[in-house]
Amino acid sequence: RLPQYINPIRITAVNPQTLPLLKSKFSCIFNNKKILSCSISHLKAIHKAFHDNNILAMIAEDDMIILKNINWYYLCSLAPNDWEIIQLHTCCLPTATKNYNPIYNYNNSNTLFIKATHRMIASAACYIINKRGMIKLLTRHIPNYLDSNWDNIKVINFSNYKFACEADHIIFYNTNRYICTKILIDVDGFDSTLHPSHLKFHNITKKFIKNNSNT
Repeated sequence: RLPQYINPIRITAVNPQTLPLLKSKFSCIFNNKKILSCSISHLKAIHKAFHDNNILAMIAEDDMIILKNINWYYLCSLAPNDWEIIQLHTCCLPTATKNYNPIYNYNNSNTLFIKATHRMIASAACYIINKRGMIKLLTRHIPNYLDSNWDNIKVINFSNYKFACEADHIIFYNTNRYICTKILIDVDGFDSTLHPSHLKFHNITKKFIKNNSNT
């Protein structure tokens, strides 16, 4: 659900029938085409933002809820100068690095951004990416990304990537990512169709956000 002041551009998702050819060295968790489709849909949205000449873009999955009226450009101006991605939602995984469990424990502190490392408290539900980040990801994964017609994108290159193929891993890997510690984003009550086993962790996040979203 989005505030009235936001007029989103909706991107038709990639699905298992429209997946481009994948160049990869890993099996991508048993070659799960649904997970791959989700990840490549994120790349498709970033490709669209780049070719629309946006200096930054908010990429959001369709179950995302914006909780507060925020000047997003101002928020980005407060981030460290080297940022490429600002992650706006996290899953409070109990197994995450103990100093960041959950990241929203910083909600009432003066710490606005936490420098993230690979696989730290991931969630691709909602994030902001700037032009520098767009170019880094598109160059890495799409050989002919300068072609503005997505239908001409026939190959996605994951050959230099050795980890899982979920969107948060693919998008966040080896980028200058900062996690926003303020509670700005929630997700709707839909269970994960990609990872039903993660429902326990998602519920921890939702409960924490519900109890602290007004602070």
